[in-house]
Amino acid sequence: MRHLTTAQFHHYAAFWLAPKHADAFLTVFCRIEAGGWVFNWSAAFWSVFWFFYHKMYAVGWLSLAVYYGSNWLIDRGLAALGAHPHWMVDGVHLVVMAALMGALADRLYYRWCRTTIQRLWQRHHAVLGEEAFLDLLVRRGGVNLLRILWVMGGFVAGVAALMLWLYTTDPGLFYRTLLAALEGAA
Repeated sequence: MRHLTTAQFHHYAAFWLAPKHADAFLTVFCRIEAGGWVFNWSAAFWSVFWFFYHKMYAVGWLSLAVYYGSNWLIDRGLAALGAHPHWMVDGVHLVVMAALMGALADRLYYRWCRTTIQRLWQRHHAVLGEEAFLDLLVRRGGVNLLRILWVMGGFVAGVAALMLWLYTTDPGLFYRTLLAALEGAA
């Protein structure tokens, strides 16, 4: 099984990446390949949603689980020590997670692009030919703003539903109301 050379990867990555950001990411990829340090401020600010925007859904969901799981563990640890959770602890946790996201995002994105392009190249390049393969990269690569809006909307709706369920005096009331709304809509 043949592997892509670095030059081939850069050529195909130019088609894979969103056209507006291809040059910037190729520069970052060269810095990563040279062993340099990179930090992505956008990923630090947008955190988990940066991964969803760049179609790295598994990493996004894993990052979300790590963030909320570690936050829950910190709160349980403070409670076990008899201390009450404080907004400063949550703030420090948020800053640490943002720093981790910023430090790891470009390296994870490079690895994800490299393995995905390699896998597509091995499966489809010989069959499709160069021109059709480049079209495939353009279709499959890039970013996805619409999907991130759906993910964010679903996340907000899920949290709102959970809060409604947790904070009602009668948890069954939420389900009865939801079922009544669904039956009324049908």
